[in-house]
Order: sequence, then structure tokens, then C-alpha cells
Amino acid sequence: MCELIDKYFIAVSGTVLTLSFGGFITWRIYTKKRFIEAADKFRNVIYTELEGLYPTPAKWPSRDMDIIKILKDKFPKLEIAVTEFSLHLGRFKRKRFDSAWQQFNREYYFDYIPISGQTVEKGVCTYSYDYTKTYHDNFKRNVDALLDFAK
Repeated sequence: MCELIDKYFIAVSGTVLTLSFGGFITWRIYTKKRFIEAADKFRNVIYTELEGLYPTPAKWPSRDMDIIKILKDKFPKLEIAVTEFSLHLGRFKRKRFDSAWQQFNREYYFDYIPISGQTVEKGVCTYSYDYTKTYHDNFKRNVDALLDFAK
């Protein structure tokens, strides 16, 4: 038996290595194909749900506070798309993707309303914000950050 193994060792090991490499390539192609399909589906949901708001705010509501209701109505479909797509990302990319999703949904969408103000504690201004000129840019930047993962 040992003589057979010695005689055909190179042939057997070459065959095993070739089959292993072929299996790896097949697995890699399948994984990449699934990612591309998931990314396409994710992008389509984002573009469909945010039509008129992204990439150009052509249908931005005339009343400033209406954007909150619009985005809250679209939240369930967007959340499903985000959850399904995140399954196709690696651990570290998924963590960054979840962070981008939380940034998009931060503070009930107040980043997307033209408001300004400041927080005062004990007579000292601790935080000030002004979204009167940047609220469209905030929205576009946050959606772009989500879509960057679907490239």
C-alpha cells in the first residue's frame, strides 16, 4: 500500500489541489454573483423609494417638516432592503454599513430640515447646529454613504 502511495503521490496530490482550486473559484464566483444581485436589488429599492428626493431633490416637500413623515413612511421598505443587503457584506463592512444606516436615520431625520439652534447648559453653549443651508447636502451625503457599499 505504501508503494502505491509513493508511486502515485504526485498525481493524487495534483488532482486534489486542482479540484480544491476549482472548488474555491466556483465558490468565489457564486459569492460575487450573489453580492452583485443583492447590490442591484438594494440600489433599486433606494432609488425607487427615494425617487424625487435623491440624487436631486426635485420633489422635496414645500413644507419643511413633511420630509419627516415621508421618510418615516418609507422606513419599513428601506429597513428591509438594508437588512437583506447587509447579509452579503463581510463583518467589518457590515459594521460600517450599519453605522451609515444609523447616520441616515439619526434623530428622527432632523438633519434633513432647515433648522438651526444651540444647546445651552448652565449658561454655556455646549452645541450649536445650523442646517438651513446644508439639509439637502446632508441627505445626499447620507444616502451616498449607504450606496457606496453597493458598488
